Amino acid sequence: MIKAIPQKVDGILFRSRTEARWATFFRLAKLPYHYEPEGFQLGEDWYVPDFFLPTVPVYVEVKPGEPNEREIRVAAALAATARKPVLMAMGNPCQTSQLIWFDVTGSTAKCYLVPEYKDIGVWATDRPDGGGEWATPLHRWLRNCSTTGETHPALVEAGLMQFKKPDIGIDTSKARNEIASLQSVVADLLAKISAAERESDSA
Repeated sequence: MIKAIPQKVDGILFRSRTEARWATFFRLAKLPYHYEPEGFQLGEDWYVPDFFLPTVPVYVEVKPGEPNEREIRVAAALAATARKPVLMAMGNPCQTSQLIWFDVTGSTAKCYLVPEYKDIGVWATDRPDGGGEWATPLHRWLRNCSTTGETHPALVEAGLMQFKKPDIGIDTSKARNEIASLQSVVADLLAKISAAERESDSA
């Protein structure tokens, strides 16, 4: 299993770069969010959702790939317990992002994110062209779901976001100076030992 790399974005330390990219998408789409807002006792599981979007409201779970049975069960239980829908996103934001919508009634459906008509807003819907049986605005003020089939521009931008290598906390310049200093001390000691051996031999 690949270990997640924590990433700090907008002053928040996310547990993975995938989460950081979704947070970037929410910001670009002007979707307010709370990261790991609160925990829930879901049967035998204590669970803290990744994101909460208060303007919907909906919880968002981010997974690196296909969810397992436990993750699906927990997401369904979260929707039922919190009485709010859960949106599960798999992988980084992109044009072909795979999502699952968990309704408070216990039903689940494939989900897509489409842009608002002539606006930066976002809709969750059951068809990529926005013309399916249902569509949920992820902003309260949205009125016209897009039916153009266009991808939300923020999905692409956030999904392609690159990060610097993680800071391992070592000042390499300082470390090189300390190594040089140690080498000098060792050379000094070797010189003294050599001198002492010569004196001992001559005696």
